[in-house]
Amino acid sequence: MTDKDLRDRIKEVAVEHFNANGYYGTTIRNIAKDMNCSLPMIYYYFKNKKELFDEIIKNEFFNVIKKQTSKLKNDNIENIIDLYTKFIFNLNNLSNYDKQVYRLGIKVYLSFDGDEELINLMDEWERSISTRHREIIKSYYKEYK
Repeated sequence: MTDKDLRDRIKEVAVEHFNANGYYGTTIRNIAKDMNCSLPMIYYYFKNKKELFDEIIKNEFFNVIKKQTSKLKNDNIENIIDLYTKFIFNLNNLSNYDKQVYRLGIKVYLSFDGDEELINLMDEWERSISTRHREIIKSYYKEYK
């Protein structure tokens, strides 16, 4: 197994634990136990639980959002309702891992989980949504101001 494979496997197991037990109910020890590996192996790849959780939210969650958004750009969608409906529909076609990551990201977004830094990151992201949505919507209205 390569280093990348091990990092990915740690994240997969961690996402399951974070979804089932929350951030505070999840321990690195339990993740290591489910992976049948030692604690030092986990700590070789991630300094601590916060770094692991942060990587899942900051990288994995936002990558899921970016992938979903980019898929829409390739579709010939004629109206805004269809655009957002397609986005939601495409969430059903995510891999199990991406669904779990998305679920975890939404828990942080709703302030059900995570720490203050990540919740603030999600607040920032939410504030940027209107700008992004305005750009998306603009192409559907010929005389958009």
